[in-house]
Amino acid sequence: MAPIKNKAVFLLKILLSFVLIDGIVLVAAKNVAPHVPVLTVVLIVTLLAVAFVGIVILATFIGVAWHCFGLNHGGTDPAWMWFGGEPPGLQRLRRKTLERSSSSDPAPVRKLPENGAPDP
Repeated sequence: MAPIKNKAVFLLKILLSFVLIDGIVLVAAKNVAPHVPVLTVVLIVTLLAVAFVGIVILATFIGVAWHCFGLNHGGTDPAWMWFGGEPPGLQRLRRKTLERSSSSDPAPVRKLPENGAPDP
């Protein structure tokens, strides 16, 4: 993603999108509840939109932290906890690399534990 050149324009676009979404929801809400004041509907829709954006941002931060935790604790990729182990092809590749390096290099090769987590 390219860096934002003008933050004021970016924030203005976000504000405009909120106003337009409020307008669309306001039209629908006035048809559903015609006796509710317009200001109340605008306030409720705005609060719901801000809450939705806040939840999305919070979920993004939690997801990034979770993926970093997985990678920092020996995961091959962020989705490693969804599966019982590493893919068979990766296991074969690591085994071949280990055999090749142990046969040609007299230096000791450190093996990873079965669960893939590094030794403390």
